[in-house]
Amino acid sequence: MKKLFGALVAMGVMALMAVGVQAATYSAGVASPGAGIAEIPVMVTPEEGQTESVNGYVMTLTYDSTKVTPVVAGQDVTGADCYAEAGESFANGVLVSDVVKTEGNNVTLAVAWASADAVNVDAQAELANVDFKVAETATGDVPITVAVTALTNDGNSEADIDTITVGNGEITIDAEDFLRGDANGDGVVDGRDSALIEQSLVSLGSILDENKLRADANNDSTIDARDAALIVQSLVGLATIPD
Repeated sequence: MKKLFGALVAMGVMALMAVGVQAATYSAGVASPGAGIAEIPVMVTPEEGQTESVNGYVMTLTYDSTKVTPVVAGQDVTGADCYAEAGESFANGVLVSDVVKTEGNNVTLAVAWASADAVNVDAQAELANVDFKVAETATGDVPITVAVTALTNDGNSEADIDTITVGNGEITIDAEDFLRGDANGDGVVDGRDSALIEQSLVSLGSILDENKLRADANNDSTIDARDAALIVQSLVGLATIPD
């Protein structure tokens, strides 16, 4: 594990956490995926009339890896892959994010941030953002379980971790919106979808980004003539398009 990330996670083990007199909720947001990607904001929400001061935190997001997987957002200061982007108010600081635990299908992603100068927020603010790729076969809702393992506003204060309020997030997958083979996104699988796929292969037409997952009729991760052929075959009862 990268040294900087390990050092920040160690903050949680050492219980360097501070909430002082402030009361705030640390949470993940709720999102519906667009074009197969769900953007999950990691938020801090102070109570009305209060100000939350933060100069370091470690939060974990646990999810079902058969339904969603985090997307690399870039590289951190060590050059390693980072699965989160800092929120606007938290752009000045060091952010690292990596998978820290796997138990069966349940995977835990840690997001850690630290800065020499505390950020003061008196309204809901985005700490970071994590993009998740949604599996083509995923349906229903995917809970994102949140935990705060470290929080400091001066690097030295200690507090009972149980006093920190957290709120879980969720990725809502609307299976009714996904119709495999519907390359033009009009809600019907017919000859026009097959024709559009064929046209796109010879640059006479184009498939919108939000419809590319649907255009992969045989679910082999490639859009080609086999998808067009499968659609035609399904229309005359010679084949079945997979769910």
